[in-house]
Amino acid sequence: MKNKFLKIFVCRSMIAAAVLCTMCCFGSSCGSDAADEIVVKMPDAPAPVWVKLDKTLHRMPVGSTVAIVPAFSSEEVSALPFGWSSSDPSVATVVPASDGSAVVTALSVGTTIVEIACADRPMLAAQCVLTVRPETPDDGVVRILAIGNSFSEDAVEQYLWNLADAEGIETVIGNMYIPGCSLETHVENATGDKAAYSYRKVVGGTRTVTANVRLSAAIADEEWDYISLQQVSGYSGVYSSFEQALPALAEYVRARATDPKMKLILHQTWAYAATSGHNDFAKYDRNQTTMYRAIVDAYERAAVLVGADRVVPSGTAVQNGRTSYLGDTFCRDGYHLEKNFGRYTAACTWFETIFGRDATGCAYKPESVSLHEAEVARAAAHRAVLTPGAVTELTEYAQDPELGEMPYGVYVDFGSALSPAPWNNLASVDFTDAVDLKDSKGAATGMRMRATKPFGGVNTNGPAATATSLPMPATASSDSFWGNTGAAFQGKVTGPTELTFDGLDPRKSYVFTFFSSREKCTDNRSAQFTVSGAASEVLLLDGANNTDKTVSSGAAAPDAEGRIVVTITSGPQNNNKNGFYYINAMCIAPAR
Repeated sequence: MKNKFLKIFVCRSMIAAAVLCTMCCFGSSCGSDAADEIVVKMPDAPAPVWVKLDKTLHRMPVGSTVAIVPAFSSEEVSALPFGWSSSDPSVATVVPASDGSAVVTALSVGTTIVEIACADRPMLAAQCVLTVRPETPDDGVVRILAIGNSFSEDAVEQYLWNLADAEGIETVIGNMYIPGCSLETHVENATGDKAAYSYRKVVGGTRTVTANVRLSAAIADEEWDYISLQQVSGYSGVYSSFEQALPALAEYVRARATDPKMKLILHQTWAYAATSGHNDFAKYDRNQTTMYRAIVDAYERAAVLVGADRVVPSGTAVQNGRTSYLGDTFCRDGYHLEKNFGRYTAACTWFETIFGRDATGCAYKPESVSLHEAEVARAAAHRAVLTPGAVTELTEYAQDPELGEMPYGVYVDFGSALSPAPWNNLASVDFTDAVDLKDSKGAATGMRMRATKPFGGVNTNGPAATATSLPMPATASSDSFWGNTGAAFQGKVTGPTELTFDGLDPRKSYVFTFFSSREKCTDNRSAQFTVSGAASEVLLLDGANNTDKTVSSGAAAPDAEGRIVVTITSGPQNNNKNGFYYINAMCIAPAR
């Protein structure tokens, strides 16, 4: 009963002499038919008393031992006379240890119940169902299970198996996947035994996906050598978010791991791209360095908290890679990894962390990753494993060797997929603040650019491969900024858009080259570029399915203040109902 007082209503018209005495005691009038209220104080409920075990279900091979540790509701309870027993001593024996735990030794195949119980109070007890399986020789297969989300998907599902296979290492790789899953949600799913996961498993190079799987089932599916845990990316730099959930999840995993030598590891996630629009980036003042340092600190402390065997420093590897010519291009959408060299970097980090082999000597490289990108990824991973808590600058990869002969100029990429140096990246469609531009040698030019009339949004349907005079990587050609002059799209009609360039030398002239493209078009998506300085010039380019055409101005002289304005709008032949036009990339070069 929750209340300490019990209200008893007594009707004198129904109760005889005994109640009359009660009414007198409470000073009631005998002439009334009203009910009297008697208040009786109830004793306080006793505090709960319990004993629990750190393992409630456990599998182990014949000949192995395991410690089972009890927990008690209070010191007084722990001082009671407890004893240990095995329901079938022929399957496993139990020997009490001096610290209150028990050492269980598996003797034969079967099932037994290991119990701790109080001699004075037999109902005060706890059990562990112990299954002893046949002893199996080490088959040499390394089994790795990640309990995570899309960040573990980026890291282990794509290239880790291939890296190990190329070195003659047989692996089984699993990932328990829920998009955006936090440690807290993992704990809820574990304690509720919820069939909430997509279980991705790579065996023999073949990836299978099974829906609606429980954590308990995945952990029991293999004798995992390594099981990794991670926090959701937005909270990975917030240590307080680890303090309650991580120990609970670690305890759950350790109690159910079928390999008594299983190593618990933590997967350190990476900081967002500097231009990321992710809501959780605000926790770190939208500063990549701040987020990275917070993640390193949180995972170092979390590893101590749960006694993790090691931390996979994927976050440091990505941050190392960002110091190379690839720059801040490791995320495809501001937070998930770029699918080729980005994912390869994380996989190399896992490979060296797990197997202890120098990633720079890896024999496997995905076909979609260039030789130079692979070198950066391997170096970034190797140095992260050597120095997991700090960034190591990849100074020898500051310049892309493939762009060594890139013509001099200022290269600008419009779109959310960022391009490596020497490209200047513009990911925001309304950059009203001036952006300082660098040239193809990485030097400051004094030239500034801003959107004086903003664009409508980003389009990601440009071509990955082009054959133009403009040396564009796929990250520059495959996305664009759009404007429109016809029917509204997403509630917008931008009309003409405008780019203003300041800081040009009024004594010199410049050539402006533009690339516009949008694939899968059946209409005309002509864009009109007007370059205005001391004089004006109009250029036209149909962006529909364009892979091989650019347009270039003549020698454009700035006005007296060193300014050139580029106005972009729909061309006269544009027959798209929305009047869409695009700019994917451009180059500004000195006129010869």
